[in-house]
Amino acid sequence: MVEEKKAAIAAAKTAKKTKAEDAAEEAKKEPKTVEFHGLTLTFPPKVPLSLVLRYRQIRREAKNDEMMAMLGLLETFLGADQYESLIAKCDEEGLSIDDDMDALGDLVEDVMEAVGIGAGE
Repeated sequence: MVEEKKAAIAAAKTAKKTKAEDAAEEAKKEPKTVEFHGLTLTFPPKVPLSLVLRYRQIRREAKNDEMMAMLGLLETFLGADQYESLIAKCDEEGLSIDDDMDALGDLVEDVMEAVGIGAGE
C-alpha cells in the first residue's frame, strides 16, 4: 500500500512537470511581441540562425558602430513591412533624435530580450 502511494505521488509529480513542460514548449511556439509607442511589433517564436550569421555582416557594413549595427539587425529581424511601420510611427509621433534616441536604443534592447539573444551578444 505504501509503495502504491509513493508510485501515485511520483506519477502526479511527473504529470505536473509534464504539464509545465508542455506549457513552456507551447509558449516557445507563440510569436513574441514588443510595443513601441503603441505599435505592436511581432517576431517569430524562434530566432532564425541566419539572423545571427548576418549580424557579423551587418556590423562590418556599419563599420563596427554598435548602434548602427543593432539598427541593421533590427531592420533585418523586423522585415521590410514592420520596419516601414516603425518609421511611420516615429514620424506620426514626431519622435526626434535629440529627444527619443534612448527610446530607440531601448526598443533594440527589448527586441533582443524578447527573442532571447540579448543586446550586444
